[in-house]
Amino acid sequence: MTCRDRADAYAAVLKFTSSFDEDGSRLLPTKDLHSKLQQNEKVILVDVRMPEEQKVSMIPGAVTKEIFEVEILPNLVDEANTAKETCPLVVPYCTVGYRSGMYCRELTRTHKLDKQNVMNGEGVIMWTFDAGALARPLSGASAGRAPSLQEVSRTEDGLVQSFGAGDADCRSPIECREVHVYGKTWDFAAEGFHTVYFSNAGGARRFLASKCKAKPVATASLWFGTLLVWYLGLVPMCGVMFGCGCHLAFTKITQVAPCNIFDNVKLKCPWCTCSGLPCILVGSDSVAWKNVPIFDTTPDGFFITIVTVVVIHQLWRRIDRRMSGKSTQLWTLVLTKATVTVVWFFVYSLVVGLLFFLCSSDYPVFFSEVRTVEAPLNLTAGAMAPRTVAQNSHGGSGLTPVAPVAPVADDQHGGSGR
Repeated sequence: MTCRDRADAYAAVLKFTSSFDEDGSRLLPTKDLHSKLQQNEKVILVDVRMPEEQKVSMIPGAVTKEIFEVEILPNLVDEANTAKETCPLVVPYCTVGYRSGMYCRELTRTHKLDKQNVMNGEGVIMWTFDAGALARPLSGASAGRAPSLQEVSRTEDGLVQSFGAGDADCRSPIECREVHVYGKTWDFAAEGFHTVYFSNAGGARRFLASKCKAKPVATASLWFGTLLVWYLGLVPMCGVMFGCGCHLAFTKITQVAPCNIFDNVKLKCPWCTCSGLPCILVGSDSVAWKNVPIFDTTPDGFFITIVTVVVIHQLWRRIDRRMSGKSTQLWTLVLTKATVTVVWFFVYSLVVGLLFFLCSSDYPVFFSEVRTVEAPLNLTAGAMAPRTVAQNSHGGSGLTPVAPVAPVADDQHGGSGR
């Protein structure tokens, strides 16, 4: 049964908005908001609720979050950089102020709006107690907006009212006394208002769905993809550049298994036979710090991981700053960051590969570039030479070089670089 007690409703609002006080997200009393709207002050009401909630009713004069970010926010960011004192007051709202409080935080932190120009609304429930009628959202060319307070006030004499979400009168800007309170926990409304809410399962499902679309989840997915690209792609890149035989696989040992460093050839891949400090550039930290106390405990790939995290973090921050004032969808932002990440991977690999090639004058191949070397190249057992496959005692197969494998001392070649 719907609770009609204003004190209980206000207690719910305070419970879910108190955590935003530390951020400076001030709570705007509904009576003050109503007064500002009556006096035609410069106020932008932003409904951050789900479309299913907005279809039932909205606060008069409000716009949806989507309309706000596409048509209004870019101009506000420009005004904030020039004349903060002339910016309108932005008031996001939801049911009891929690979701709108989160959006206030985003507006001030990400979009850099001044905190003096952003206040958190108490929500649609308190509007029913302290302000009065709500409004059906407009349709057609004005979709995503609610009629103004003045338009709704003209219908408060009861001549034009509708209480059903499917009524034909919903096409007109009219007063509405139906409110979506999201869940049974927040089933509060003033006398004369009918409440609608999601089931417990439906509310939880929609909440999780909204979180899965949120930027933090997208950022975590981007970081996972970034590290996966480096894990799977770095070793195969040396196979592409030097023609050594390294290829794409799910484990490092499988990636490097076909490399010509295991063949009886005189010229071996400079990337895979690195020695000394340059090995940290190709993920072979254990080889680079082999005789250095303390540092010899560094795991392979540590240096590349640190460099990648620092560089990618800075690149993504620049992208966020450039797009913060634009009407950019989340998927566009994610795609841009993913593209920049892939470009950085290829640029790093090519630059490091070129450095190894230039410093290894006895290795002839870099992509399609083939240079003459003094030492003759053993083509019969080189990187591109065919290999025989022998059956082992368990019925499996293993790679067997054409010629016997010459043992390679660690001190001579510094390990395989893996």
